[in-house]
Amino acid sequence: MKALIINGSPHKMGQTAFILEKMNSLLIQKGFETKIFFLDEMNINGCKGCFSCQKQGVCSQKDDMEQIYAELNHSDLLVVGTPIYMWQMNGQCKIFTDRLFQYYKQGQSNGKRVILSYTYGRRKLEIGEYINFNSKMFSYLGFSVIGVIDAFDVIASPVQDRQDITNQIARVVAKA
Repeated sequence: MKALIINGSPHKMGQTAFILEKMNSLLIQKGFETKIFFLDEMNINGCKGCFSCQKQGVCSQKDDMEQIYAELNHSDLLVVGTPIYMWQMNGQCKIFTDRLFQYYKQGQSNGKRVILSYTYGRRKLEIGEYINFNSKMFSYLGFSVIGVIDAFDVIASPVQDRQDITNQIARVVAKA
């Protein structure tokens, strides 16, 4: 089994990275072969809305997203981690998710599972609707959402110090 892990945070050693590294270790223990991409180091353009992915079966853009497509095409599981900035996923992750439009139109994502992970500085109830919206978006794209890591209030209580986050990670990875 293969898992593709996307770190959407601009902080290579931040709280999103901490969660994703924990998941990576647990997935390897379960027998997954994993690959991690750090979006902030990649050159990925925004979707142009040209519909080449519908008409030609591939995205017309030639950028680092091609590396992600190649890995995702052969992966059983996608893990996406992003911090929440301004009440939504950050820009790097939004560009990445827009470029997943190719899978919706081509049906290539059917049967692929996804785990979503969010870190944010606010209380849980303030951002819950947005997390639900993103789960629906991934479902619309044809992914089966098997779990969500909801790491809220990380300014006051960093994920590295929280057993509740470690427990969430273990529960979600157990479903993979």
